[in-house]
Amino acid sequence: MPPTPADQDLLEYELPDLASDRREALSFWLVMSEIPYEWTTDGVLVVPSKWELEVDSILDSLPRDAPAQPDPVPVENFAASAPVVAATTTEDVLASPGRRLLAWVIDFLVLLVPAAIADVLVGPNSGAARFTLLALNAAYVIGGIAIWGRTIGKVVTRIEVVRRDGIAPPGFGVAFMRWLVPVASYPLTYLGTAGPFLSLAWVIVVYAPIFGPARRGLHDRAAGTDVVRTS
Repeated sequence: MPPTPADQDLLEYELPDLASDRREALSFWLVMSEIPYEWTTDGVLVVPSKWELEVDSILDSLPRDAPAQPDPVPVENFAASAPVVAATTTEDVLASPGRRLLAWVIDFLVLLVPAAIADVLVGPNSGAARFTLLALNAAYVIGGIAIWGRTIGKVVTRIEVVRRDGIAPPGFGVAFMRWLVPVASYPLTYLGTAGPFLSLAWVIVVYAPIFGPARRGLHDRAAGTDVVRTS
């Protein structure tokens, strides 16, 4: 993120008593909102004044045991102040499309083993087999994301699903919604000869936005989540 122009007004939020975990959460959401900021050595948060409403909203959304939101103090003489820059950029926090794709491949390979067992027990290409595979996929993906924010593939690639409202772990409702959106391509395959093409088109619609600057697929937007790097 580029430095703030030298002629832009700034606001100061005095937060010397903010716990370290709350400070990290605040910094994370400032980065996710692409708001330039700087922490001074005495615990003062400095942001451009044009972002006041957004910063107030983020502060209000912090857990209730965080200190009450202070009134911002305008910085009159910005010319003598150091330029404000974000501590990190959005690209430094969000998981890259490459990591996300690798995590998907690993999860696919992990699910091959129970899929093969299901084929043996209920018979390949049967309705029972399809239902069993879908149930296994749901249990694996929804359970992992709901409880830990990760599947095995995400653990290996060091990425994690997080809620945009800061609540952790994501929970089953969020995990189910995130799983359901891409899985909606599955019933499309039964719509005659056009079914496979419609299914593929839906998958593209869901995942193509991952390659954009926000790196949020349609399932991320529906569930209110982001996928971030853990290292």
